[in-house]
Amino acid sequence: MPFVADNVSWFVGYRVAEADKLSMRLRVGILGLGRHWESRHRPALKALVDRFEVRAVCAEVALQAEQAARQFDAQPIGGFRSLIGRDDIDAVLMLGSQWYGALPALAACDTGKAVYCAVGSELNPDQAAAVWSRVTESGIAFMAEFPRR
Repeated sequence: MPFVADNVSWFVGYRVAEADKLSMRLRVGILGLGRHWESRHRPALKALVDRFEVRAVCAEVALQAEQAARQFDAQPIGGFRSLIGRDDIDAVLMLGSQWYGALPALAACDTGKAVYCAVGSELNPDQAAAVWSRVTESGIAFMAEFPRR
C-alpha cells in the first residue's frame, strides 16, 4: 500500500488554496473504476482520508458509481463533463479506461483541474502531442501512474 500512497500523495500540496479550507484535504472526483479499484485505488483513498475527500464518482455502469460513491459519502455523477465541471472538485482521478480517451484530460485543462491518470490511453502520437500541449498551456498538474516503477 505505501506504493499507492506515494503515487497519489503529490496531489496533497497542489491547489491547497482551493482545497477544503477546514480540513486541508484535496477534493477529488473519480472517473472510472478500473480493474485496480478494489485492490489498489479504493484502499489507498481510504487510508489517505486525511488528505483526500472523494466528492463525486462517475463510472460507465451507474450502479457501480452509486456503490463507490456510497463508500465515500460522495455523489454519483452521470457523465465525465458534469464531474469535471463541478466547483467542489480540485482534481480528477482517472482510474478506469472507458471510451473517453483523452477527452477527460482535455476537459480538465479547460477547467483548471489537476489530473491523476491511472489508465493507458490509445492515443496516436499526434493525439498525445495535442494532449501534452494542452496540459502545458493550461498549467494543470498532470501525473500518469506508473505502477511498475
